[in-house]
Amino acid sequence: MRSWQPTSLNGRILRNVFVGVLLAAACHAVAAFAFYRVGSDLLVHNGLVGQAEDIAESARFDAGGHVYVWLDSHMQWGYSAHVRHLQYRVIDQEGHVLVSSDGDYQSLHREGGVFEARRDRFNIVRDGEAMQVVTVPATIEGRAVWIQAARSDRFLALAEESILPVVVESTLLAGGLALALFASVVWWSVRRAMRPVREASSTAQAIGPRNTAARIASQGLPSEIAPLVSSVNDALGRLETGYRAQQRFIANAAHELKTPLALLRARIELDGRAPCRAASLREVDGMARIVGQLLHLAEAADPASYRRVPIAWHRLALQARASVAPLADAKRISVDIETVDAPHDAVGHDLVGDAAALVAAVRNLLENAIRHSPSDDRVVVRIEGSRLAVFDRGNGLSDEARAHMFERFWRADRNGDGAGLGLAIVREVVEAHGGQVDARNRDDGPGAEVWIALPRHSPR
Repeated sequence: MRSWQPTSLNGRILRNVFVGVLLAAACHAVAAFAFYRVGSDLLVHNGLVGQAEDIAESARFDAGGHVYVWLDSHMQWGYSAHVRHLQYRVIDQEGHVLVSSDGDYQSLHREGGVFEARRDRFNIVRDGEAMQVVTVPATIEGRAVWIQAARSDRFLALAEESILPVVVESTLLAGGLALALFASVVWWSVRRAMRPVREASSTAQAIGPRNTAARIASQGLPSEIAPLVSSVNDALGRLETGYRAQQRFIANAAHELKTPLALLRARIELDGRAPCRAASLREVDGMARIVGQLLHLAEAADPASYRRVPIAWHRLALQARASVAPLADAKRISVDIETVDAPHDAVGHDLVGDAAALVAAVRNLLENAIRHSPSDDRVVVRIEGSRLAVFDRGNGLSDEARAHMFERFWRADRNGDGAGLGLAIVREVVEAHGGQVDARNRDDGPGAEVWIALPRHSPR
């Protein structure tokens, strides 16, 4: 089974941080448990020594030379309420008890022994309670004394049972909150650091044939990513150079071919003895049409060639219909224009575009519809707002045709006389205007519908 691998850099960093913190927490827990098991006796010893030091700090001599211990209310209550489990003694250098917590003026010592004036720790049983005792030296107002502090095993166990769960829960809660806070800070930091990367990605997505000069800004990018962006910009520069060279080649080749084709056609027309004169003229016309489409394609791919003005779909459709009239008349096909929601001569002030380029696009749609329609039929141009659609009654579109019909040089009929450029020109023109073009089979019968939708522009 493959391990889960986040796709985002943010997710990978958070995962690694989370795993690292969990491992650190586990190591800390193991170390704490081992220390508790091995070092619990040290904790008890330090606790008893601390208890004795508190007594030494609170002890004073009165005017009569007697010792008294001034404890705060909480400590005094503890010694009073747990007199069998929590005790202390203040002893002079001769072994006499000067003051005790339980009123017993006998020093604490090992069973069968006597008080030993030295730093010591031992266990005793007193009033049926097993107790642990430490003896430590201290100084009270310049006088050397010994302090004995004692706790019963039952008191230690009770304290452990009461305090340990609270400590564990507090540690887990604090650790969880710290982990959540740390993860939030890491997430925010990475997201902030990746903001220039997201902006660079948006810039890269906007780069296309119509803005090949655009480049990805490297300012603010992490140093690990900046070299990649620099390499991408270099690659974009090479692609731009190649693309512009290709466009210049197409335009130059088309221009160079126009004049020879025109001369060739004129010679064929003038030479009445030329064999297959009609077929030769058709071949020349076909080549001239391809050359013209290549020129249109080169112009459509160049944003600088567009002259944008307010336009009206109906006027453009009338011009396109007039240009395809000979082709329509040859098949006895009528081209009807229907305007759904605007007067025929209305200029769409919210539609802006290059009129000549859009007329060429509509003309290509009409030529395509006429070629695929049966004779003695009709092609309909329907205008609705910013949308223009062309309907025919041909055989409709296959799935392959719908997928590739707007690609350059793609033809559904490889034996046809077209070059597969007409619909590619339509797509170039429409996308250069920020619009959409698509096709589908008609819902009301045989045939296809190809539509163009342009964006509306608010009047300035």
